Amino acid sequence: MVIISNCAFCIIFHTPAFADIAIRAGFMKNLKYCRVGSAYRIFPTTSGFCVRTALRKRVVQKSAQESYKFMNQEDIRVLIEKARDAWVAQDADALAQLFTLDGELIVPGKRWQGQEKIREEVTQFAQQCSNVKIDIQRIIIEGSQAVVEWYYEDTEKASGHRNKADDVIVVDFKEGRISRWREYIDTKTPDSI
Repeated sequence: MVIISNCAFCIIFHTPAFADIAIRAGFMKNLKYCRVGSAYRIFPTTSGFCVRTALRKRVVQKSAQESYKFMNQEDIRVLIEKARDAWVAQDADALAQLFTLDGELIVPGKRWQGQEKIREEVTQFAQQCSNVKIDIQRIIIEGSQAVVEWYYEDTEKASGHRNKADDVIVVDFKEGRISRWREYIDTKTPDSI
């Protein structure tokens, strides 16, 4: 807990940052703090406030907001697998729904912004290609970002040509969805192996 102790006259904090938060949060006007030993005290210049209760409420609200925004590693893995499944099924709606409303999908030479644009482009892709195969090689997760390495194949409908690629994707997540998907595609190495 931030607060070391409180009494009728002051509230003691570990750092000046927490004292500043209490003052700036507007729980009480005319507050000041000073350093006392290794702690900081907030002194009211008027009576009748409870910073401890106000701070406790603010911390609970902040924690709820942060937990909503935070995705654990399993959530991220599931979302990446859903994206893979949507690509394989060529399901433009399913893929677009995994993105934030203003999410972006970037592939070499193209950038699609927003769910509707992503849906349109994936629909167009599905009209041109078939028999998509994706094997996830590995997923590395750090906070709200992931790097995905996968092996990709599809067949061009017009020519019957089978495309093969090693693909690395950098993915950013926000509020339980993909906010940015950036692909780096190597089409030369798979054919040489």
